Formats: sequence, C-alpha cells, structure tokens
Amino acid sequence: MAVLNTNGIELFYERRGEGPPLMLIAGIASDSQSWMPVVERLSNKFSLIMPDNRGAGRTRPLDSPISIGKMAQDCAALIEYLGFEKVHVAGHSMGGAIALELTLQSAHLVDHLVLAATRAKLSMRNRVLFDDMAALRLGGVDKVLWYKMLFQWLFGVPFFANDRRVTEAAKLAIAYPHAQTAENFVRQLEAVKQADFRDDLGKIDVPTLLVLARNDLLFPLDEAKKSLKDIANAQIRIIENAAHSVHWDNPAAFCAAVENFVLTPKMPHQT
Repeated sequence: MAVLNTNGIELFYERRGEGPPLMLIAGIASDSQSWMPVVERLSNKFSLIMPDNRGAGRTRPLDSPISIGKMAQDCAALIEYLGFEKVHVAGHSMGGAIALELTLQSAHLVDHLVLAATRAKLSMRNRVLFDDMAALRLGGVDKVLWYKMLFQWLFGVPFFANDRRVTEAAKLAIAYPHAQTAENFVRQLEAVKQADFRDDLGKIDVPTLLVLARNDLLFPLDEAKKSLKDIANAQIRIIENAAHSVHWDNPAAFCAAVENFVLTPKMPHQT
C-alpha cells in the first residue's frame, strides 16, 4: 500500500510494471482498481501509476473537498513526489477531465495525453441522467438494481447477454470493500458538472490521443469528437465493439491504441 500525504489528504496509489511512466486516472465512481482489465498488458510496457481520486477507493479522508482542479493538483504532486520529470497521462471519463486540468495546470509534467471517453463539458442530457441516478442512490433504491441501471450506460451489448452475469457483477460492485458511498458519488458528480474546458482546449500543445468508443451511449461518438475538436492536431482512435467503459469492453484495442501512440517513434519531418 502506497500513500502520499499531500494537499490535506492521504492519496492512495498503486504502482505496477517497469518502463516509461504512465499515469492512469479513473472515472467517476471508480478507483485504481478500475484499470485491472488493462494492467497486466500495460505493465509489460510501462511503469504504471494509478491513484485513487478524492472520494473514492482508499484515499482519505473520504469527506475531503472534491473538485477537478484539486484532483489534478493531487496528480501533479504525486508525479513530482515519485521523481518523474514527465509522465504519460491517460484518463477515462471524469479521469479525462482531471487529465485535461493537469495538462493545463502543469503541462511541463505531461509527455503524452490520452483522453478516453471524455468530453470538454458534461451535456445537459447527462446532467439530468446523473442527477436522477444520484437521487435514486440517495433515496435508497435497491443497490443491485441501481448498479444494473448504471451498467447499461457503461458497457456494450455483449455484457448483457447473461442477466445472471450482470446481477453477479452488481453484487461484486456492492461487496467491494472500498466501494464509493452515495454521498461521494454525488460530490464527484458535482465536480464533473462544474468542469468546462471548451475555452481552454486550444491551449493544449502536448501530443494528444482521443480514444473514443463506437457504441458509447453516455458520450456518443460524434458528440465526443465535436466536444474536443479544438485540441490542435489531436489524433483519434475509434475502438470498435466497445461502449463507454472502453478499457473493459475491448481492453486489447485500448492497450494497443495507447502503446502505439506513446511508444511508436515519430518520423522526422521531411523537407
């Protein structure tokens, strides 16, 4: 167990693998364990750094102030504490917002930026959706039912081929010893709702890859592309057979996209 005392919190993080440093930043209601489908492969190529965001996992206190800016500061402090001049950064969904803010605050720490299933600003439709999900959770709706509803927005069609499997997945999420509380789901959601990068995307000048899922219901492909179009020269990799939780639905394609973007030598410009 590794903990960094920084910015008034005990920031839990995990390290795996050897190679160039790659920080993986989880999305809402998730923590470092959400990267497990890709850890084995990526740790063969990278030294992985996986923090638990405020309000999730083993970072304490659980009631610490939450904002995208503060979570980005936590990530910057962790990079500096570990002694890296620069790291590659990949964020999923809310983690992508944190990665964006980290890049805007501390571009000198970011080598390559990977934004997976990310938007510059939460859509009004998704604000309504998440507000309703939060109200149901706070209102005491059956937890298995709540997770099964959430899964419909996260995973692709194959995940639902067996209802028993879906129910078991919900029970596992509930039984997870570091499962997020309803209150912290709401607090992370409020942080996401406050984030708006639309006017700042043009300031990003680090190499950037957008990893977007063909079947993302939460952040539909065309909307996500349009939302992030002002990042200059950003590359786009569309992952087939995947929905919002792209690294769960198609981990092999996700890993390949990250590896090819970060590790492939860039050809010099010819004159």
